[in-house]
Amino acid sequence: MLQNALSLTICAFVYSYQESYTYRDPITEFLECLYVNFDFDGAQQKLRECETVKMGVLGQLADTRHKSQLADESLQSDHGCKFS
Repeated sequence: MLQNALSLTICAFVYSYQESYTYRDPITEFLECLYVNFDFDGAQQKLRECETVKMGVLGQLADTRHKSQLADESLQSDHGCKFS
């Protein structure tokens, strides 16, 4: 069990180190705080940021789905087309 945890920590460190120069987002920063820096307060803050990003993405998906449904309804009523 300890060996698995150590392997995970090493993989997270290598991943975070390689990616930190090219790509940053709350998820990679969360992993870096948790597994590389062992900064649990920072990890908790990054987790909150991940939640904010998730809610934004879900909101955009819901909006896109709603617009798609409106377009389908419009086509059905205007042209008699039906989409499943």
